[in-house]
Amino acid sequence: MRKITSAILATALGVTMLSGSAMATDPVKESNGLTAVQSQKFEEEAEQSVKNYIKAIEKKDVEEMTKWVKDTRFQSIGEQKQEYQKMFDVDPFSDFKIVDTKAKDDKNVNVTIQLTRKDTKQIEKVELPIIKDNDSKWKLVLGDAETKAQNVTYTVRTGNEQAKNPVSTEGFTSIAYYEFFLHKAPGDFIYPAKTYSASSFDVIGNYVTIKGHQQESFHSPVYVLYQVVVKGLFTDDVKGGLLLNGYFPKTGTWYNYDFWVTPVKGAHLKITNTSSETGSHGAGNVYEYR
Repeated sequence: MRKITSAILATALGVTMLSGSAMATDPVKESNGLTAVQSQKFEEEAEQSVKNYIKAIEKKDVEEMTKWVKDTRFQSIGEQKQEYQKMFDVDPFSDFKIVDTKAKDDKNVNVTIQLTRKDTKQIEKVELPIIKDNDSKWKLVLGDAETKAQNVTYTVRTGNEQAKNPVSTEGFTSIAYYEFFLHKAPGDFIYPAKTYSASSFDVIGNYVTIKGHQQESFHSPVYVLYQVVVKGLFTDDVKGGLLLNGYFPKTGTWYNYDFWVTPVKGAHLKITNTSSETGSHGAGNVYEYR
């Protein structure tokens, strides 16, 4: 009886050992389809590119900065370098820290970065994508992330309010011109759903007025988001915004609205088409009473 029991036990152990051996040669994959070792490898490689970018920021080396990012806000490397040089003065954040990285697959990793506001010391965290570019180099993708201080608000207007609540621009100064030809949301680098005023401007008070036209090809109302932002080293920092729904043709009645902003230097007007069904186009001016 003991011999039979021993034989059965030995057989069971043998099966267990074989099963354990098989498991060792077939690593368990995570939900992203990668093994833990693979995920760690890609996360470390991607994180290093972000560290290189932060190090270049600390050195104020715009040439090196552009090597480690893909910034969809700019149409050329020359424009990107020029704007990065300005960001050293206007970016509202400092003390950039990597909090976490998470591999999505072998070409996409998400990184969480902690930012500290220079004026209030308020801490914000943003999640940004890192992609393996065509040259097999990991690059941080910038252009979609936004931040805003706790006191920043948005205004919403519709076209039928235009006749009831016009804003006079008499005595106001035009501080920026903008025009846009945007594709339906979410857009991409080739067919963008957002753009910016060509020039930057300063806001000295708490309100700006925008006056212009917006429409889409079929003469229907369209939702367009107008934001005063500071282009930053990691995000667009929003200082105030207006979501406008309406059809305002170039040859008809233009919109004319004001909205609340915080005083700021070196801002741009960011225009975003929020509709996923149609594109939009238009133009106008930003005014401030001075």
